[in-house]
Amino acid sequence: MQAKLMKMRNVKDPVKNLDRIMEIVRLHLHEDQADEILDEYTRKAAEEFQLPVSLVSIILDDVQKFAASTGLEGWLAETNGSPVEWSFCANSIRSGKPFIVEDAPNHDMVKSNPLVTVEGIRCYAGAPLVTKNGYVVGNFCVLGSEERTFSDAEIERVKEYARKIMDRIESRMG
Repeated sequence: MQAKLMKMRNVKDPVKNLDRIMEIVRLHLHEDQADEILDEYTRKAAEEFQLPVSLVSIILDDVQKFAASTGLEGWLAETNGSPVEWSFCANSIRSGKPFIVEDAPNHDMVKSNPLVTVEGIRCYAGAPLVTKNGYVVGNFCVLGSEERTFSDAEIERVKEYARKIMDRIESRMG
């Protein structure tokens, strides 16, 4: 067991990093918790960006879990998540930076993703949720079913939402 934990601490993929996962546990983000304020942020963002979907996504080691959402339909709404290998949001875990996709079917990193080929995602703008301890535990994003260019000002707004959401999450810990 100890060897497995050490291996998870030293993995090359930040998604699998044990210290990051322990930060998620510390913040209780692996649990299903309703938070009306996070839901309100997703509603406001979807409206502001005029996109159908907005999410607060927590990236566990093998799944993406939606802590708050607006506009999800079908199996994504029912399961409230997806496999981590399909997650656009996991790219921010790996880079620590916003991940922007303006034309998903022509974007090398996501064009064969089932969320693009089957579910029809065409645009995405997400920013990492970074804790006070410096761990990227998830992502805040907006997405839609049509190509879209995101301005620098819009990307800054996505980052601002991510900061506010992280402040809310950490304030729950008192």
